[in-house]
Amino acid sequence: MRVLILGCGSAGRRHAANAKLLGHEAIVFDVDEAASTRAAIALSCERIPTGDGRPWACHPDAAVIATPAAVHLDDAREAVRRGIPVYIEKPLGIIEQLAEWEALATRPLPSVVYVGYQLRFQDQAMALRLGAVGNRVRGASFSLACDPRQWRGLRATYADPLLECSHEIDLARWFGASDLTSADVREHRVVLGFGSVGVDIDWRAPYAREWRIEGEHFKGRAHFDRPEALGEAMYLDALSEFFAAQAAPEHRSRAATLADGIEALRLCAEIRQLKAVD
Repeated sequence: MRVLILGCGSAGRRHAANAKLLGHEAIVFDVDEAASTRAAIALSCERIPTGDGRPWACHPDAAVIATPAAVHLDDAREAVRRGIPVYIEKPLGIIEQLAEWEALATRPLPSVVYVGYQLRFQDQAMALRLGAVGNRVRGASFSLACDPRQWRGLRATYADPLLECSHEIDLARWFGASDLTSADVREHRVVLGFGSVGVDIDWRAPYAREWRIEGEHFKGRAHFDRPEALGEAMYLDALSEFFAAQAAPEHRSRAATLADGIEALRLCAEIRQLKAVD
């Protein structure tokens, strides 16, 4: 399968390497010529020159969008127009584009449109969810302390910190969270309630991530004191599910869909309306 990788930052390079590892042909493109050249050399894969300006002309069988969130929408529209299965890195887009994403979702979509909330594939997250299955969840919490500027930098494409940290919002929904019932929005922190499920995100604190689940006959906890502790396997597993879903349309995946990505974006928009988040 020919897989177009749009964006050659760390996420794009990882997806290109994993696509090759899974037996597919990766084709990389980036508006930064040097970035795509480095990726093509490192991965021994095809590169579309930046000056060409027509990455979709390579006739891909699938695409991965790993560009800055603010420009995801245009490429997603092109994938939908062409009917090409597409994997869109999280966050889906920016809050200001919510209505446009909702409009895109009403169009006939390719067979697979996934959003890169890869923590659904993290080993301990899956173990917690498996333990929760069949147990009435009495309470759950998902907390993250992390300054996304540590890896994004203060460049022009720096995205909304709430969106950058929205994995926990998606996990809460994946574990069956109800509608948003409470929100304490502070300068650099949000504490959210989704019924019995809580989310606490602080984007100016030293890194720490913790998930807790309590059911009738099950208690579980996972703690990570550095990003590397999450492991790399989840990225490969998430992309593998993307390809598996294309081969078998009836395949039921735990991956986040376009609807999930839009819901995370909608919740971030709702939270932002409560108080300015900088």
